Amino acid sequence: MCPWFPVHGALAMALAAPLSCLDVGDIPVHCAFILLCDLLLILSHQGPEEDKGLGLLFFVPDHVLQCKLLTFVREHVFLEDTGAAGPSRVYKEEDADELHELFHRRNMLAVFCKLIVCNVLEMSAAADIYQFYLKHYHHFGDIIKETMTRTRQNDRLRNALSLLLCLQQLFQKHVDTYGLGYDPIEFICGPFYSIRLLARRFALTLGFDRTPDAAHLIHRCVLGRGAL
Repeated sequence: MCPWFPVHGALAMALAAPLSCLDVGDIPVHCAFILLCDLLLILSHQGPEEDKGLGLLFFVPDHVLQCKLLTFVREHVFLEDTGAAGPSRVYKEEDADELHELFHRRNMLAVFCKLIVCNVLEMSAAADIYQFYLKHYHHFGDIIKETMTRTRQNDRLRNALSLLLCLQQLFQKHVDTYGLGYDPIEFICGPFYSIRLLARRFALTLGFDRTPDAAHLIHRCVLGRGAL
């Protein structure tokens, strides 16, 4: 019997388990999540042609597992209260627990974004993360911006599509909530304004002057969607 077979079986069971069960025993949930992401990062880069050692543990997360990871990040990282504090807030000694929790959230987001940058997860998963760029800018903006930069360096066109997908998802949520009615006040300062502001920030981050092919791709996709 292959010496790695029991390990492979245990790993498969762990990866198939619901992420809500990560808080096991004395291991905090954030540590378990980071460990899981690190395992995925290592095992997904083991070539299946390798027949010795860790090569036998080659594992690539499927769509179901990717969705579970993304749901976990949304529920445990982007909490409503984390978007309230601004850069002028002065933390005091009694805020130590809050800062400690924020540190763990940042670590969980960073290791998840690393999976996207290293092509372990589909780049489209970044679209759900980009939605929180402005709302949680003061706590997670640097991590999200670095993710945009790294994914753009990896593949400009796929990165542009992920930005477009993010805006499409936000617009669809806006339509589902408020409908398609046009309100000039809302367009200037209402909920729709936040989508426009995010699109403007994406344009600056993408650098259309240096990547015209990405700009052309977005324009074609938008025109194609409007023609449907």
